[in-house]
Amino acid sequence: MNVEKIGRDRFRPTATGAWPGFAAAQLVPIVGVGIEAVSLDLEADGDLHLAVLCQNPSVVNILRNNGAGVFANVFTIPLSLAPHAIARGNLNLGGQTDLVVT
Repeated sequence: MNVEKIGRDRFRPTATGAWPGFAAAQLVPIVGVGIEAVSLDLEADGDLHLAVLCQNPSVVNILRNNGAGVFANVFTIPLSLAPHAIARGNLNLGGQTDLVVT
């Protein structure tokens, strides 16, 4: 992996397309225009998945991590109102991660 300096505090990767310690960027098609995302372990397998909040249309895209850091859009949850924010946590103390959209 080579890194090229392109400014006083700016660098860009060359050759492999990835920064040290990070996988190469990947494009994952989603429905709508993403405005916010949270990571969460949906399957209790130790892999962090992504919930991407989108507008136009108002949806939440669930991107599953295959365990190797590669994501795929698994399903889309439609929303009835325009969303503003997304959060995660064990809100009902049930031991599983819950999603909240406002």
